[in-house]
Amino acid sequence: MAELSRFDADLFTRNLHYTGAFWEEHRDNMRALIEKMMNTENIIKLYLNAARLCLTFNEQAKWISQQYNREILFHALETLRLKIAEDKVFLWKVMSAYFDLFVEKLDSIPNKTANRLPKDLPNSPELKQIVAFFQDNKGDFSKNERLIEIGKLILADKFELESFISCFLPPMMLLFLRFFDIYDTALQGHLVEDYLQKLDHARKNPRPAQPTNEEEAIKKVLGEKMLKSFGQKTFWETRYKDIKADFKPYDWYASWDSIRVKVMEKTGLDKLKKARVLYTGVGDSLLAEDLIYDEALDIADVTGVDWVEGMIAAQQERVRLQDLNSRLHYACVDITQKSLETAAYDLVIEKALIDSLISHPDAKDLLPKALRNISQSMKEGAHFVCVSSAVGIERVALFDRKDCNWKTLHLSELAADKDPETKINLIIVRKYTQDELKALAEQNATPTTATASSSSSS
Repeated sequence: MAELSRFDADLFTRNLHYTGAFWEEHRDNMRALIEKMMNTENIIKLYLNAARLCLTFNEQAKWISQQYNREILFHALETLRLKIAEDKVFLWKVMSAYFDLFVEKLDSIPNKTANRLPKDLPNSPELKQIVAFFQDNKGDFSKNERLIEIGKLILADKFELESFISCFLPPMMLLFLRFFDIYDTALQGHLVEDYLQKLDHARKNPRPAQPTNEEEAIKKVLGEKMLKSFGQKTFWETRYKDIKADFKPYDWYASWDSIRVKVMEKTGLDKLKKARVLYTGVGDSLLAEDLIYDEALDIADVTGVDWVEGMIAAQQERVRLQDLNSRLHYACVDITQKSLETAAYDLVIEKALIDSLISHPDAKDLLPKALRNISQSMKEGAHFVCVSSAVGIERVALFDRKDCNWKTLHLSELAADKDPETKINLIIVRKYTQDELKALAEQNATPTTATASSSSSS
């Protein structure tokens, strides 16, 4: 099944009030992005990807006429592609005609969030509210001269007002929201002009060359001497040999304060009730305590694990002294050898653990075991957060493992707390639900007509 999560950035398809407010705030900056930061070729590539997802999803969800999807919408999207190829800003013009009405109707759109998609996809709250919006505002859409003009241009002799509103406009929501997602991920709240100024500054003041492989990346952060031992258990046992409960805390790469905003934005952790968290490879970090004390979160408990007994004993004593026993637990566990509770955690966090395993002589054996055990401990729909110096965009495929039943949701670069010149990566992975896995299996077993058709056009 083409996932709904591929079309939305957290709230877009689930809350149309949020969508309208987002467009009102970002419409001009989105145009600037298209005009000044994206070339036509890249826009077309993104558009084709979004169009394929849209057509495939429509075919499987059956929320609009399948005949309309195959015979009319498919050709209309191809016409739109040609128009964008002639004038890349045409994409923004279509989106403007489409979403400006949302802004006008903002006060009348309920500000509530629909549930995630159920098995009965065509009747899911997310899709029903999109269809209902167009039906409820049919009169306004039929009088929208800009939108009608664009519809006639794209649909040509296939334009018919009733089907335009009921079959063409709803799925275009999914297509456009894919661009909202791309825009939001790319700029992360920055104005295009500010972003361009930063790029100009970076060109005039180039930073040192960044690492090109995992070993160089870890060496950049840790130093060559530590790199040789970083993956060895004996190194960590020696490092923490005499550690006591009053140890001076140290956060590898980044503290909770440095990643909390992005983690909450992408995982919805701040919206969960009584969330359970697993922190793997805790070392002498106090991130687990930071989660407990974060007033924005409703955390039931945090479990921290590490493979060094001395370190865990010091953390346990610290917990006892602070009377946090009911919510914060530590255990000596080698995550490459076993998992904790099965399907128990809403969020799993690691910082530098993956880098340590990558630098181990037996990495090819240990890393997959660790990732499988982490996945096994996660609930359906839970998230895994990785902070790494080694796993960047080129190697994020390490996480796209079928045996873990998850998919990479987000990757971004940030500066290390101790050295702003050193760049590290925040990777967020989401575990599929059983319904999503079943739908994906059905999709892989039976390619849809829309997918085959749209692929042949590219």
